[in-house]
Amino acid sequence: MSFHSFLQEKLGSHNPDEVEVLNLDSLLSNQRYITEEMKSTLEEEYIDLKQLSLNNIGLVCLKNLPYIPSLKSFEVRENLLKGDDLQLIVKAFPSIRKLKIGQNFIKKIEFFDCFSKGNLTILELYDNPLIDMDVRYKEVLFYKVKSLEIVDGIDRDGYNVDTFISDYDDDEDEDEIVEEGEGE
Repeated sequence: MSFHSFLQEKLGSHNPDEVEVLNLDSLLSNQRYITEEMKSTLEEEYIDLKQLSLNNIGLVCLKNLPYIPSLKSFEVRENLLKGDDLQLIVKAFPSIRKLKIGQNFIKKIEFFDCFSKGNLTILELYDNPLIDMDVRYKEVLFYKVKSLEIVDGIDRDGYNVDTFISDYDDDEDEDEIVEEGEGE
């Protein structure tokens, strides 16, 4: 079965070029990498995609990420990623603002240098070895990635924030960040 047919079957009949949010979390398992067929289907058919979620599907690398210039939010939590290929995210999703990559196996903060010239504003790293290895990881990330506003629920000023940011809304004025009190 083709990936296109698989998505039509699992998600119901839909017009791919009208889909803005694609959550494949529960549809794929043991998917060690993105296949060429998956890449071409996503690139050619899901042209207005704003949010893509590939949580807990077994990814060991980000090889073959589809080029989706409209994508704003990417989730790859609970996979087997080491972070040495994070630069592929920047190339594939030049408009990315939100990255949720918690519960992987990322150990080096240097892997995030590739985001230094982008638009990334929210980064979630929860439960990666990196956060236990460097207690100042948030401070270092804010320094390296000037566009970052929130790392693991803490803003640049050290305040805990509850973020409800529309993952795929182009209007940044509709972003809502609520301060909950001073952070760590």
